Amino acid sequence: VEGVQVGIEQTARVLLDKTGAVTAALERIATMPEEKAKADAGGLFDAYLNAFYRSLKAWRRGDELGGRLQAAESAMHLVRLLFSLERRWTPYHDRLIPQLALLETQGWPPGYLHEALLDLVRTGDPRRQQEIEARVEALLRDRGYGSVVNAWGGEIERVRAFQF
Repeated sequence: VEGVQVGIEQTARVLLDKTGAVTAALERIATMPEEKAKADAGGLFDAYLNAFYRSLKAWRRGDELGGRLQAAESAMHLVRLLFSLERRWTPYHDRLIPQLALLETQGWPPGYLHEALLDLVRTGDPRRQQEIEARVEALLRDRGYGSVVNAWGGEIERVRAFQF
């Protein structure tokens, strides 16, 4: 085997693997156990929703700093959440960009996540957050995590409807 692709970015190069055991071991290392991924996803979704909610509430009160900081925090939870849905470990921040293409199978247009995450950390724009949250919620409902947002008792829908 000349090379093994782990994710999108080549992070290991197998020069000889007569039995396939090395390639299989690399895939196991790169893949999160299914039970852990499922357990993490619900909590990460809730953490993302919490940061989204707090950010929009801060913006509504005129607290730009609080709104931006909570938006940046939501970006971190979102990245972890989206990778856990694919049973992938979250890449280091400086390795994230090429790995985002792995998430396009979730229905994200090419380049969308890169721009959305930049918007979250640069501006925390509440309208953009509402757009992103609606997409995330649709994806997570489709993946069986609707109970997480339902547990918010309509609060997420309420802040998503805020006019900014």
